[in-house]
Amino acid sequence: MANFKTIWKMVAVVCVLLWPPLAGADDKTWKMHTEAGEEAYRQGNLTEAEKEFREARKETDALAFPDQRQAVSLENLARLYCLQGKYGQAEGLYWQVLTIREKILGATHPDLAAAFNNLALIYFAEQHYHEAERFYLRALTIWEKTQGAETPAFATGLSNLASLYNAMGKYDKPESLHKRALGLMEKLLGAEHPDVATCMNNLGDFYCGRGRYSEAEPLIRQALAIREKSLGPEHRKVATSLNNLAVLYTIQGQYTAAEPLFLRALAIGKKTAVADPVEMAKILRNYGILLRKTKRKSEAAKMMAQADDLLKNNLPGKLAQHTVHARSLMSTRDSSVFDRAWR
Repeated sequence: MANFKTIWKMVAVVCVLLWPPLAGADDKTWKMHTEAGEEAYRQGNLTEAEKEFREARKETDALAFPDQRQAVSLENLARLYCLQGKYGQAEGLYWQVLTIREKILGATHPDLAAAFNNLALIYFAEQHYHEAERFYLRALTIWEKTQGAETPAFATGLSNLASLYNAMGKYDKPESLHKRALGLMEKLLGAEHPDVATCMNNLGDFYCGRGRYSEAEPLIRQALAIREKSLGPEHRKVATSLNNLAVLYTIQGQYTAAEPLFLRALAIGKKTAVADPVEMAKILRNYGILLRKTKRKSEAAKMMAQADDLLKNNLPGKLAQHTVHARSLMSTRDSSVFDRAWR
C-alpha cells in the first residue's frame, strides 16, 4: 500500500534546491536571460523563468565543452523541472551538470556538492531513498571539507538529509538535524530570511508528523509571517505556508480556523497555477479533504477532480499515475492523509 507520508514529502524536498552562482561569464546576452530568469523565479513566475532560462541555454550551444555557463543554464532548467514534478527531465540535466563541473572544477569543488545535493533531491522525490542518502552525504562531506560546517549550503544539506530520514522512518535522526540547520540559517542569514522560514517549516513538518502539534504550530505560523514580510502576501510560498497551517488545524479538527486559510491559499494558487500546477493540486486536495470532513461531499469531489486533472496533466508518465493513485488512498490517521507541502 502506498504511503501518503512519502508522497507529500516528495514535493516538499524538491524546493530546497541550491541556486548555482553565475559563472563569471562575459556573454552579455546569456547573463541578461539568466538574470531575468532568476528575477522571474524570485517573483514566483515560473513560466517566465523557464522561458528566460531556455533562451540562456540556447546561448551556450556554440560554446566549447565544457563551459560553466552550460552547467549554470542546465541547472537552472533542472530546478524548474523539479518544482513542476518533471523529475525524469531534471535528473538527466543534473547528470550533465555533474559531468561538466567535475571536468572543470575537479571532484571536490563546492559547486559539485550543490549538484550532488540537487540530484539527491530527485532520488528523494522518486522514493529512491538509499541513493538520495548517498548523494546528500557526499555533498555534505564536500561542503564541510572545502567551506566548513557553518554555511547556508551546509545548513540546506542538513535540512534535506533530515527530511529524508523522516521519510525513511528513522525518527531518531531528523529533529537534531533540523534544529542544527535552523540555528545555522538564523545565525548566517538573519531571523527573517526566507530560507529560515523553509527550515522552520521542515522542523514543523517533523513535529506534525509525530503528533507534536503544539510544537509545530508556532514554527509554521512564524514561517508564514516571515514569508509574507520578505516575499509579499501574494507569493506562491505564502500559499504553501497558508496550506501548511490549514492542514495542521484540519488534522486537529479546527475546521473553522482552517477553511479561510485554504481559501486564501487557493486564491494565491490560482494566480500561479500555470507556473506551479503541482502546488495548486496539493492545496485543492487538502481543501477537498476538509470539505469531505465537514460533510460537503459534492464540493469535495470537485476539488479532488481538479487536483487529479492538474497532476495528470503536469506529471509525466508513471510518476503521474503513481502519485495520483497514492493520493487517492485514505489513511486511518489524519496526520498522514494530507499533501502538506512543507517548504
